[in-house]
Amino acid sequence: MNAPVAKSEFIPADLPEPTYAELEHIPGMVPARFPILRTLKFLANPLGRSRELFEQHGRIVRRQDFGGWGVSMIGPEANEMILFNKDKIFSSELGWNPVLELLFPRGLMLMDFEEHRIHRKTLSVAFKTEPMQHYFTQLDEGITRGLAKWPKGKSLNFYPSIKSLTLDLAATSFLKYGDRAIVTMPPVPRGIFSMWLEERKLPPLDEATLRKAASFVPMLSSDWQALQYPDSTAEDPNAGKFRFDGKFTANPKVAGSWTVVAQVAKPTDFDPAAKPNPGRSPFQKITFKEDGTTDTARWIWSGATLIDLEQDTALKITPQPIGSTDYLFIESGGFGPKNPAGWTSPLMVLKRN
Repeated sequence: MNAPVAKSEFIPADLPEPTYAELEHIPGMVPARFPILRTLKFLANPLGRSRELFEQHGRIVRRQDFGGWGVSMIGPEANEMILFNKDKIFSSELGWNPVLELLFPRGLMLMDFEEHRIHRKTLSVAFKTEPMQHYFTQLDEGITRGLAKWPKGKSLNFYPSIKSLTLDLAATSFLKYGDRAIVTMPPVPRGIFSMWLEERKLPPLDEATLRKAASFVPMLSSDWQALQYPDSTAEDPNAGKFRFDGKFTANPKVAGSWTVVAQVAKPTDFDPAAKPNPGRSPFQKITFKEDGTTDTARWIWSGATLIDLEQDTALKITPQPIGSTDYLFIESGGFGPKNPAGWTSPLMVLKRN
């Protein structure tokens, strides 16, 4: 986040490189005759150099390295403000692109906001329980194969041996697609790890991709919640979880634009004449599109189910007209093993716009 911003094709015209004069009010470094020496000093001991600046100037420090001026913010409060970035005032793309854009083009760390969240969510399915279980066979075979190459009855240089083994395992797990290697190794061992990198752009995540990603993850649901109590006989921890088949089922009673007007414990508690009060609903408005998406990338839907891609949760939708007005009653979520016996999700009440 504190990488200096250099002028280039990915920097907006209204975001010029900061100057010393603009940062002069912040305590820290003064201009150096040879800034490159500061960069080398930092690279030689990043932690020690950062601690030195902190002790000299405090938690907010003006610095000159990596070719320009920047600001470092140190401490838990700074980490929280920058990493949570609730107001979306910090940019990973603008901060890191000058340093890493050519090495990791379109890398996950170089994306901001909704784009970053969508790609992170899609990639995260590979690290869920079920996909991880599929890695075990490959890992077991790889460990057995690697250990068989270690000398027996002789001394072993442990660090390079274990490093080589773990690198081979990582390449097997993450750099292969089926039986086709993405990264090819030279046929003749050369004593080093070599690879050829090809610049690629991540494809856009269309509706089909989002639905396919959602189909890999068993999702929390009210049916699962009902099995989490002491008297439950379910042995499978995934029993009751919603499994999306990746196919969209149209539902004209759901499609359209809606506004949350209330949150109730059960449908009979809703009073259409009462003043609108959405409570702590996860959204205030939503549009269910005809292709199964919504106006927010976090949510997709099918039939009578609203899927939260961020929380891996499936929420039941119940259309219910009252008089001449269409309403939807949708579970608001909150499923978890710590909920007390008999707990049910509150219901959001949505009115058709």
